[in-house]
Amino acid sequence: MNIIGIDVSQGESHATLIIEEAEKVAFKFKHNKSGFQILNSYIRSNTIIIFETTGVYSAQLTAYLKSKKVKFYELNPLEAKLRMASLRRNKTDKNDSFKLALLGATQLTEIKNHCNKQFALPYDSLRSLSLRYKQLIKCRTRILNFLRSSLGLTFPELNQIFKKAYAVLALQVFRMYFYVKSSITRCLALLFWTNL
Repeated sequence: MNIIGIDVSQGESHATLIIEEAEKVAFKFKHNKSGFQILNSYIRSNTIIIFETTGVYSAQLTAYLKSKKVKFYELNPLEAKLRMASLRRNKTDKNDSFKLALLGATQLTEIKNHCNKQFALPYDSLRSLSLRYKQLIKCRTRILNFLRSSLGLTFPELNQIFKKAYAVLALQVFRMYFYVKSSITRCLALLFWTNL
């Protein structure tokens, strides 16, 4: 049996293949069509893939493996950390992929019992929607923080007037203030140019 351990990162993964003859092959691939073809070149009929669930980053890999009907196990990150505690000396992506493959070689029966309970289709789609929702919440928080800091720089009094400077009413006042200010500036510029 061939076992591939994959350390999933954003857009790229490091992988290690352990062959029955105790041969070790390390490679990396991107999360795109050509990258998945590299992964596919190492997959045989008796290959098992093991990786940690990393939310949005591992979603592409999961979808690809399901479409190719490859046997894989997604480890909960906490469980992977506990299982690799004795193995994890120096943490690098290459070492982690090897240690995940080593877990598959040494503890496969335990991993089979705890991981990858296949969900029915509605639950699987809910899981992907939940991941997308978390990603959108992070994006919204980042935008609100940027807005808050920008408002603090350009119009610091807005925080004293309104409880939430990014509330709808506060933003309308802010927009009207700059609309009036820009209108006055345009009128002054027009008067200046007509007086020349």
